[in-house]
Amino acid sequence: MDLKELPPHLIALGGSYLGLEFGQMFCRFGCEVSVVEMSDQILPREDPEVSESLLDALETEGMRFHFASKATQVAKVSDGLELAIEKKDGNTETLRGTHLLMSIGQLPNSDDLGLDKAGIATDKNGFIRHNGKLETNVPGIWVLGDVKGGPAFTHVSYDDYLVIFDNLVNGKNRTIDNRMVPYALYRDGRDVIPAMRRFWLRGFVGGALQVLSYGIAIWAMTAAPIAIVATLRETSVLFGAAIAVIVLKEPLRAARIVAACLIVCGLVMIRVQ
Repeated sequence: MDLKELPPHLIALGGSYLGLEFGQMFCRFGCEVSVVEMSDQILPREDPEVSESLLDALETEGMRFHFASKATQVAKVSDGLELAIEKKDGNTETLRGTHLLMSIGQLPNSDDLGLDKAGIATDKNGFIRHNGKLETNVPGIWVLGDVKGGPAFTHVSYDDYLVIFDNLVNGKNRTIDNRMVPYALYRDGRDVIPAMRRFWLRGFVGGALQVLSYGIAIWAMTAAPIAIVATLRETSVLFGAAIAVIVLKEPLRAARIVAACLIVCGLVMIRVQ
């Protein structure tokens, strides 16, 4: 974030959210961008259809990807850096770049909080241990936010506060166990839509589309997120209003469907049934 000039060749270590978001940004700035990812696809947590569609779009823009690759060594050279990577098949390769973006995770700043003096337990990575009510091992001490581990989002930290407040002040018995956490990947451009349409039949089970007034559609089905989004797109129901109400019979798929719909439609309302 302190760069004063554009990196001629940025190597992003990690093909998930930060690596792709910053990677596309610098690619749009005119930089050469290479992404190194340990798994076999970008966005390892997502459905293959989503990852493949986004990969096609980013490669079209000029980004390059190295999958099933683990970084083993970084060395500084006169004109930048060299990154040694090892692939799953045992082959090795050396990438040359000018700047390295570490986008493979985070560690908590908990080592200077004096947790040991209070007897508060942490895991091997420094995250504070807690139960579903966010209680630590020390009675009367709770934890919330990124320092507890898990998804590092502002809305998660705020919900942590609500859980603790309700339990302490309102006498409730709330927990974060099985909490559904919405998230999104920020990228620019609609060039991903044609690639998505290639997968719209994959995973299709069936359903019925009912068009209501004000450009709102209700789609009741069990299908892959891309199937739902692309099908609604093909009907042109979302062309103007870009609003969909999806009745879900599989609530755990809600977060993925919301993320997919946001890429294509812009605004989605979800009702779980």
